[in-house]
Amino acid sequence: MRYDLQRLGPFGFQDCAAALAIRVLGAHVRPMGRGRDGGRDMLAKGVVVWTANDQYGSESWDGTTMFQVKHKATLEGPKKDAAWVREQIRTELVEWSSPDTKRGDVPNYLVFVTNVPLTPTQDKGGFDTVVAAVQRYLNGLNDSTAEDHLSGHDKLAARKEREARRDRMRNLRAWRIWDGYQIDGLLDAHEGVRRAFDGFLTAGDVLADLTQLSTHLKQDEIGGALRDHARWALVNERNVYFDEAGGETKGVPVEQVAVDLPVLVDDEPSTERVIRYTLDHGDRMLKPTITTHDKPRHLVVVGAPGNGKTTVSKFLVHAYRAALVAESDDLGDEHQAAVNGTKGALTSMGRALPASRRWPIRVDLAKFAIAQAANEDYTLLHWIASHLTRQVASKDVPRWALWKWLQTWPSFIVLDGLDEVTEPSVRKTLVADVEAFVAEAESKDADMLVVVTTRPTGYVDDMPSTMFSRVDLADLTIEDALAYGRRVARVRIPSDRTRRDGVVELLQDASKDDALQHLLRTPLQVLIMTIIAETSRQFSPSRYALFWGYYKVVEQREQTKELGYSALLRDYAQVVLDLHRRVGLTLQQQAETATGADSVMSPEELRDTAWHVLKASGYDPSNADKGLLDRIIAAATHRLVLITPQAGGGFGYEVRSLQEMMAALALTTGTLEDAIPKLRRIGASPHWRNTFLFAAGRYFSEPQPHQKEAVTSLVLTIDEDAPERLGAVVPVGPALALEIVDDGMATEPIYLHPLVTRSLKLLEAPEPQDGLVIASQFAGAVAMTSAVSTLIVDGFRAALGGTSVARNTAASIQRWFGVLRDFNPRYSRLNPEAAALDRLKRNPKVSLPPEPVSDWAEFHATLNGYADDENRDALNEIAACVENMANSGARPQTTAQLAELLSDPNVAFVCEAALVHVADACPALVAGLRDTVMPILWRRPVEL
Repeated sequence: MRYDLQRLGPFGFQDCAAALAIRVLGAHVRPMGRGRDGGRDMLAKGVVVWTANDQYGSESWDGTTMFQVKHKATLEGPKKDAAWVREQIRTELVEWSSPDTKRGDVPNYLVFVTNVPLTPTQDKGGFDTVVAAVQRYLNGLNDSTAEDHLSGHDKLAARKEREARRDRMRNLRAWRIWDGYQIDGLLDAHEGVRRAFDGFLTAGDVLADLTQLSTHLKQDEIGGALRDHARWALVNERNVYFDEAGGETKGVPVEQVAVDLPVLVDDEPSTERVIRYTLDHGDRMLKPTITTHDKPRHLVVVGAPGNGKTTVSKFLVHAYRAALVAESDDLGDEHQAAVNGTKGALTSMGRALPASRRWPIRVDLAKFAIAQAANEDYTLLHWIASHLTRQVASKDVPRWALWKWLQTWPSFIVLDGLDEVTEPSVRKTLVADVEAFVAEAESKDADMLVVVTTRPTGYVDDMPSTMFSRVDLADLTIEDALAYGRRVARVRIPSDRTRRDGVVELLQDASKDDALQHLLRTPLQVLIMTIIAETSRQFSPSRYALFWGYYKVVEQREQTKELGYSALLRDYAQVVLDLHRRVGLTLQQQAETATGADSVMSPEELRDTAWHVLKASGYDPSNADKGLLDRIIAAATHRLVLITPQAGGGFGYEVRSLQEMMAALALTTGTLEDAIPKLRRIGASPHWRNTFLFAAGRYFSEPQPHQKEAVTSLVLTIDEDAPERLGAVVPVGPALALEIVDDGMATEPIYLHPLVTRSLKLLEAPEPQDGLVIASQFAGAVAMTSAVSTLIVDGFRAALGGTSVARNTAASIQRWFGVLRDFNPRYSRLNPEAAALDRLKRNPKVSLPPEPVSDWAEFHATLNGYADDENRDALNEIAACVENMANSGARPQTTAQLAELLSDPNVAFVCEAALVHVADACPALVAGLRDTVMPILWRRPVEL
């Protein structure tokens, strides 16, 4: 056989068979899609004409024709394979003939399609033996001698069943087999279909035969250039660096540290893992005109900070690169090692290399957003073409030629870090460009799979749900966390088993400690724990303290190295820390701008920042201490604790959580009177959320009651006097309170209980889009203490007996508790009284409260009362937009108009005062404001 039909897998082969059947027999052949099909993989009603070149000869069928596709994953030889086909067909015939079958009537005609090549030797070959076996079964339905060995009741029963089967099968007039040889011939005859499956069937002919292309790259160069890019990147973009999180500077192959995280798909429980699920999805998705896989075809992978999204995205791209070049005969030793390592990693995950050889590329969205902000005509296709030209091609890769390539060959495009693009106008332009790019690929019938990664905070289905389905990364299970800890310990400490075993032992101890278990949630935190465990015999239960402890470990390691800069780091430790804080805060602020999303500081900016740090400490960096300034900058070119040179130039933090931790340190260095107002300003911003949590964690980790009181009070009152973001109508305090509770930083009841109580206000709001996240946070919190469990149980019971809005929201979140408890053993530690939280009911003895009523007259009266010559038009527009949203829901034009109007603080002040008269009775209005308008306002750059 010419084509590797096994590689297609059952889904790809079914799609291939359907495409061929449509091409050979006509458009009236209808693929039935995935799932339970009642024996109908394809169906045709009416006339089916078989041409004379078919192995059965010409024939015309008029009636109902059903196709059944049988794919064998591994061929074992002609006899075994033929026996497998015989058994598959016999099983289908037995089911069709059964009087008790749940299938409908037997079709007039059956076609069995298989990838198994049936040998053509007359009488003894696989083809003839299968045909003979089928005919024997059908003839046997008319053979009464089959019951001769029976007597009495058994004989009557057997005859009755045989005759019933015979009567059902009388409807079958004819049948055929398309075996592997037949499929081979049809693929040769129908190049258009074969080309749709090139990623599976042929390793390289398209790569060297894009005859339509010309200009910058010659006709035969585009495929080779892109294949060369995959081979180049397989080695040059293979490594991740443990110095990103405290290890040595030597890179580590991504396949050694990638972890396949558990996922929930489209808010549904799943036994899948993100890498395996994405690769399976890529093997099933074909050209839009060919595939029978339901839309949406693309994925959004959503994961918390440190959950390994970037590492997963790098590994997925790496796996597709390995698959694309694995069968090449021009691989060097490093290429082959990368391919073999990737195969081994995938085997440990229960996968093989992707069957579909997609050409892959990974786009750093923060860097792309900067380029796009500088040139509004710059598109995603621009970025990919210029990236390829810069990295590999000796000539320009033109965009039109790239589109032709993407139409011809399957592709895999990862858009990593949507959450890092935070400036509202830039984010809006970027999302629109991605949507247009995906729509263009669809219109061009391109076999393209796009994966976007983002954090959950602030993500409100920015990518259209018609194009993208959502995959949520779950927390590591305890078992996964320990397995990952053992793996990274082996990578980091390869030659000292005693040290390595000591690290693993500390992780195992932490996994049994209720106060520490929550730290073993993400790959980044597990990695940091292995680093801390090398020098410390204990962990702090605070996430902030974990990251701060990591800084101190790395600082100590750098200070004790026998290098020229170790003395500098020892003698000027406070200056170096101050520089880290300032750089972290500056980069965090810079990332909110249109041109700073990639969080990199130029050498000049770093020098200027260091100058100010030294000046503030009493040094004279322009004169007497200029040498100290030069030494600090020189040290940064190698490594300055966590500040490192970046691949594209400049300096920064490789891991964004470390930048956010340093920004939090900067915000909380000084008096509470200075810090709390700053935290109040960043509290609503998704971009600053992790920084806020680190800042709160710092205060809770220190033995200063007044600091804990201050941050608790801040969270409880953060929505008061916040009209610029409609705080009274769309509060952020309840979500903040729940995140602090979930983080585990607040342990003392005097602070913990008020925060839990505040978080339960989420149940009074309309059903949230991130119900899964909220449910997992409550599920973790309910296992903390009996008192917290009681608060949450009582809160849910009250909501279930509250207004219709509260009842719906509580029920929507409540349904997740049972799912989460079964999905991840981490949530199985529920206290006895909360064990049935998913089945909790309201108190039937308490009557439901009256439903709130909107006072639109008072709404308009408030607007009119504040109206003057300067704001009257804006307030009239506000009134119209609010009523439209209340009556018709959120629409793009209304959303954009409201966001623009509310950017005026005076208008927002009046709007909040008016909305309080109608919000409680208008859940659609509040949900529209919360999910479409406020995310734009929350992402506005924060003035500090």
